[in-house]
Amino acid sequence: MNSLLNCISQYYPISSGAWEALSQALTKVEISKNSFLIQEGMVCNNLYFLEKGCLRGYYNLDGKEVTYWFGFENNFVTSFYSFISRKPGIENIQILEDSTLWGIRFEALNQLFDLHKDLERLVRIINEQYYITIVRSVFVSLIDT
Repeated sequence: MNSLLNCISQYYPISSGAWEALSQALTKVEISKNSFLIQEGMVCNNLYFLEKGCLRGYYNLDGKEVTYWFGFENNFVTSFYSFISRKPGIENIQILEDSTLWGIRFEALNQLFDLHKDLERLVRIINEQYYITIVRSVFVSLIDT
């Protein structure tokens, strides 16, 4: 879990109390290559930190798989649309190699937001960075990097 703490501190420093509460709410998830973390049509209930491994996000379009992102170690991953909106997702997240993740449920995260404003700010910053990454990938020719 040290890699998670190191990653968090690069986004936004949180208090020791917030870290303690967060670490107690996290669940370790070990998942095998070719398994699915999320499948389209499911509501995504967890935000994950990918400690070890790699995965891809893709959607189906006219019978073809369209990969639009890859997740690598020390990144936060989820079906952000589904996780935030609480609606079924349109994407699949497939594990490309045996992976270790740390997950937190939507409800638990929101309870922590009420108690630790620094966690709320941290997750907002993570979401903003994810949004920037997606916009850059879609509008790569229009945005200076």
